[in-house]
Amino acid sequence: MVKLEVNGTRFQEQMLMSVLPSIQGDIEIAIKEYFNENAVYQLDHSLLEKWVAKFASQISVKQDNLELRVF
Repeated sequence: MVKLEVNGTRFQEQMLMSVLPSIQGDIEIAIKEYFNENAVYQLDHSLLEKWVAKFASQISVKQDNLELRVF
């Protein structure tokens, strides 16, 4: 899910890349929490969107499509 690039010396890159796998889960959780609090788009612009936001159990984006699972 997360792709990171390191700008620095080869030694710095090797050090960071050796540590990243052990903290990747924490990074992904932090990113998810950030976007939960700072949404890119909120479903509240119409009554339909408000209803979807209230009843959707899962919202995901796949191949440029917004997929909703209700209940």
